[in-house]
Amino acid sequence: MSGVWLSMARQLSRSELRAQQRAMSAQIEECEASGSSLDERIERLNQAKRRVAPIDEGVESVRFQIVWNRDVDRWKGTGRNQYDDFASDVVDDVVRTYASGASDLYDHICDRITALENQRNDNAGAFGWIKKQLNGIQNELEKMVN
Repeated sequence: MSGVWLSMARQLSRSELRAQQRAMSAQIEECEASGSSLDERIERLNQAKRRVAPIDEGVESVRFQIVWNRDVDRWKGTGRNQYDDFASDVVDDVVRTYASGASDLYDHICDRITALENQRNDNAGAFGWIKKQLNGIQNELEKMVN
């Protein structure tokens, strides 16, 4: 145990140590609840990520279905030229915008998962420190009792 705790513990009464023990226990419970909440949020985001990933893959097949419509092969003349222009300009732009949005959403989900995992890791560090402090207080209380 650090020298700071030993000198503090010698100056504190049993009731003050018990009050610190209760406060530290409450902080531990709060960290545990926060950790569970973070784990749940991370899992929900991972589920969302799994649902978004196939969108990017499916966009190209949708574009192909629109551009290469079965009925278009039978078209001749102006209607066919207009359709080809429309398909190459408008549909490609829409599909590209949609694919870009899906990709941006996927990236945002990944960034959020990373931020929550980092927060969870930070909490684990604080959690460990709180547990260590509580352990020191409990040690001093036990020594006072004996």
